[in-house]
Amino acid sequence: MGRHTRDLKILLATESLQDAEAIRSTLQDHIPRGTRLDILDSLSAVRSHLAREARWYDAALVSWNLQDGQGFQLFPPLRNACKTHGRKTPALFLVTGMDQGSPEDVSSILRQHPEIMLIEKPYFVEEVGSTIVEAVLPHSLDSDGYYGLRLVDLIQAYTFPRRSATLRIFTPDHRIGVIALREGQLVHAAIGVEQGLDALAELMATRRGRIRLDRGCTTALRTIKIPTEQALLSVARLIDEVERDSMAEDSTPENDTEFRA
Repeated sequence: MGRHTRDLKILLATESLQDAEAIRSTLQDHIPRGTRLDILDSLSAVRSHLAREARWYDAALVSWNLQDGQGFQLFPPLRNACKTHGRKTPALFLVTGMDQGSPEDVSSILRQHPEIMLIEKPYFVEEVGSTIVEAVLPHSLDSDGYYGLRLVDLIQAYTFPRRSATLRIFTPDHRIGVIALREGQLVHAAIGVEQGLDALAELMATRRGRIRLDRGCTTALRTIKIPTEQALLSVARLIDEVERDSMAEDSTPENDTEFRA
């Protein structure tokens, strides 16, 4: 992990202080020493905390279940608190239960807040901690990593044994993409506001970044609804077309206008 120059500040906003305390104790083993962890259990408590103490956070784990599925309402004030203090938008994490909100509802919210990373229960807290650190304190990208090919290799490695996995892709512009496989089948891809095959194509076409592989499929969203091999072929064709068009534009000479008397 790259050296950092300040302590991290992380908010845990959950409907259960007991659960939050369990998360806190586990996170402490996977985040830098000196990190501040604040635990709050309601929308109003977070809002007044941000207003009263003028606080901002590097990352926030906010439960979808908070006050009957309204946890996502905290993201605008958290984002504004960072902007007020000249900080970058925090890496935000929406932690949701599998029984809260339909996939369509969750997808709609994520499109409105592309900075949110969805981590659905059940999840491994230690992997959440590692993801926070990589998002907030990214490693330097000193060399090109043609991870489009590595993504294909990783996806195929989990396809044939019919395994479940979640790939998180950290891009040079500090975005986080996700690709999810359930029992060997691609089911979801997202980066920013893009989801499904468009997101998969964007991730596969990117040439620099880092990948981390987590155990199990961590989402109930289904944005890729065709077989994995078909999805990979469709994306490969799309990338080829884009690259061919780009090369054609670069090689097209400027048209000189001829004037004749």
